[in-house]
Amino acid sequence: NDFNIQHDLFVIFDKDGVVTYRAEDSERKGDSISGDDLVKRVLLNGKENSNIVIKDGVVAPFVTIVSGSPIFKDNKIDGGVLIGDLIDDAYLEGFSKLTGLKAAVYGGDILSAGGTIGTKESNPVVKEKVLIKGETYYVDNRWLNRSFLSVYSPLKNVEGNPVGMIFVGRPQLEVLNLASKTLESI
Repeated sequence: NDFNIQHDLFVIFDKDGVVTYRAEDSERKGDSISGDDLVKRVLLNGKENSNIVIKDGVVAPFVTIVSGSPIFKDNKIDGGVLIGDLIDDAYLEGFSKLTGLKAAVYGGDILSAGGTIGTKESNPVVKEKVLIKGETYYVDNRWLNRSFLSVYSPLKNVEGNPVGMIFVGRPQLEVLNLASKTLESI
């Protein structure tokens, strides 16, 4: 089996938060990332942690999942590693193939992957519950001109604040057909 993992971000840093290796640009090292909230948590707590990073793009924001883990030497924190993956259409396509669910990701209230990129979420209830209150919201709605049974869940940064959201759903007709087939079998 060929098993090739490719990440959009791979950075190794020392106990002071100074970059010792950066996969995407191996010549760029020696800069400090000690001010990064995820790096601070990894170095101070000595535990793995994750963050959702939103960066402005031309049409829509880029949404990246970044995970950090400490590196120990002689039972002391000697540095850490950051690994990040951009959540784009290819990422969501893999998720959809695996689960059978449709998915989309928003940076704030702007669709950044999984549909018409750059589209703003217009439902004020979704924005209030998910982006302001940080709650998961279940709804029967129209998405991409089809009726869906849907869930919107907040994407939270390392501080626990909602910075985006993920939509996961299945066309209502598919769910009803599946339920009908299940009842027939019973």
